[in-house]
Amino acid sequence: MGRTVFAVRLKAREYPTFEEAVGTAIEHAGVRPEWAAIAVAGPVENDRAQFTNVDWSVSADSLRSHFAFSEVHLLNDFEALGHYAATPDPSGLFVLRRGHPSSGAPRLVMGPGSGLGQSIAIPRAGPFAPSVIAAEGGHTFLPIATDDEDRLRGRLHAALGHAPTTENVLSGSGLMRLTSAMLGENAAAYPSAAALTGAALNGDEAARRVTTQFFNFLGSAVRNALYATGARGGVFLAGGIVPRLIPLIAESQFLSRVTENDPCGAYLANIPITVIVAEGAALDGAWRALAAHRSLSGANGAALGFA
Repeated sequence: MGRTVFAVRLKAREYPTFEEAVGTAIEHAGVRPEWAAIAVAGPVENDRAQFTNVDWSVSADSLRSHFAFSEVHLLNDFEALGHYAATPDPSGLFVLRRGHPSSGAPRLVMGPGSGLGQSIAIPRAGPFAPSVIAAEGGHTFLPIATDDEDRLRGRLHAALGHAPTTENVLSGSGLMRLTSAMLGENAAAYPSAAALTGAALNGDEAARRVTTQFFNFLGSAVRNALYATGARGGVFLAGGIVPRLIPLIAESQFLSRVTENDPCGAYLANIPITVIVAEGAALDGAWRALAAHRSLSGANGAALGFA
């Protein structure tokens, strides 16, 4: 099945409603789709989605009615990335560790952005599409591996008023929270996550201490997720933060944290670890999810991604 790709970039906050944004995207593409798969940065339940970073909510029924779609498939953006990770384009991956995936084993997709997204892709034999489960691993408690991290957790607990979750640190807002906990008054030099990461990439020592700790925590979180899911088919890091900071990963203990204190011997040692760098990976995954539900020959379909 061939595809024609129309790339349309919109600023979500310029559109009061989700329907207006979708209508503009369709108008720019110049094609009226019959079906739509929509990847949403936010939770999806019972064919309804609530966006995390913009005041939009939407249902599949309302979109079908508004645009005369015959079918609408709403899915979480990391669920869409799970469909991509099941059979990824190698050119869309940056390899951190090659490893040797276990045949037929689940694949873990995980990454910090507005929150800490996570999904599990479970391959199925033959021509069948993978089963993909969007998970909420970001709400587990922050994993602690050293005495220094335990003290850091105490400062985070005091700032939050509750035990810090993984997402409280491994996200855009979490990165700023970590900066405050580590640097105190000196955190004012970095007014945003973009300022902090930009400084780190430019060699700023204090900023690099923060990003190093960020990746240390991420390595521990990946380790825990691998044990919880048995995802020995590979780790695929995604989201809005990690792909931009690939040069900083090597300065951290990320890879060693993934395999640290492995009580099962080499259970974790050979799992491939990559970063999804393909710009349209979530859209590609959304299309695959739609194709798995419909036979699209002879009809127009659209895969749309909104953050």
